[in-house]
Amino acid sequence: MSVNIGKFESALEIAKRIFGGTKYHASDEKIKKLAENMILLEQRGLNKLNQNLINNRKKIWDFFAEHNFAIKLLSHLNEDIPISYEPHPGFRRRPIDFKIELGDITYWVQMKKLSTLERENRQDKIIQQIKRETTRINIGKFFSIKLSENFTEADVAGFLKFLEKSANNSEEGVEYVFPDTNQRKAIVEFWSPKNVKPPHLTLRISSDADIVEITGSADNQIRGSLLNAAGAFKWNVDEKNINLVVMDAYRYHDRNICNAVFGTEFLILNSNNPNIFFNRNNDGFFQQCEFSNRVAGVIAMRRKAKEPISDCYFFALYKQSI
Repeated sequence: MSVNIGKFESALEIAKRIFGGTKYHASDEKIKKLAENMILLEQRGLNKLNQNLINNRKKIWDFFAEHNFAIKLLSHLNEDIPISYEPHPGFRRRPIDFKIELGDITYWVQMKKLSTLERENRQDKIIQQIKRETTRINIGKFFSIKLSENFTEADVAGFLKFLEKSANNSEEGVEYVFPDTNQRKAIVEFWSPKNVKPPHLTLRISSDADIVEITGSADNQIRGSLLNAAGAFKWNVDEKNINLVVMDAYRYHDRNICNAVFGTEFLILNSNNPNIFFNRNNDGFFQQCEFSNRVAGVIAMRRKAKEPISDCYFFALYKQSI
């Protein structure tokens, strides 16, 4: 379905519908910001990005990342610089996402959202189970949970009993630790809503108890995603064509990205030398012969907060050594 965004009022209604189809509760400010972004993209000839956001509900978070990236491009490049989205007619099965023409040099950009780690999939199932089970606890409060990586399905039954016991006499602003302060598998906070009282104990926020470090899993995940993205390029990098992969790297360590891009880091110990040295294996993305000449660099996008519409990004460039 092709939609003409047109006036701001029309864009505002479309933005409301987009957010209405997600679990994200957008503020009026975020809805307004999305509407403004959609109008800007349409004015600059990138309305296809809007159409993807409107029509593709299954991968909407991927398209939010592309949407934000395009807005960042437009905010830093003059209006006379040609920017195209999925421009190459010969690549219908695997189109390049962005084409940017700066003088005699063309920058080809392929976006890649890193897939969810297996661990995060497991944790999401646990969280969904907790949300279902707490509907049976008749205490009209909200709660948030932070789960550690060693929280498993075997802990759910005990955790539900802990929730019911703790919620009855809970105080706002106090952290309750499960099963105890020595193990800390989960951290919970309770609060009473200001307006409508929920009919049961209701989960509102969930996150990790601390930064998760699963080096091998994350490294392989990122490396595989980069190889997949690089497959879109059918030509090598040269002085006229610069191919880049941009990935939404929210929650991934720089260490994991470096291992995936440049090779797994390892420690060198020498009994005859007290100094510690580090080196890398040749398993990095840039060491893969098939793609080593096709990609000039990898750009990691990191948001300050996990929000679909964000102006606050950090960008890091990982490039091949010459």
